[in-house]
Amino acid sequence: MNIKKPAAVLIHVNDTVKKWHEYAEEIRVNPAIRDAIGKTLILVSW
Repeated sequence: MNIKKPAAVLIHVNDTVKKWHEYAEEIRVNPAIRDAIGKTLILVSW
């Protein structure tokens, strides 16, 4: 597997994960489910 620009991919994914609550609100995810999913998300730090 040859992933070009892996750092850029990780940054994009991390930025998307950071916005989970915004996306969940936008599509009206049940708050209990939204929060449960939010607790499982891990941000990458390097």
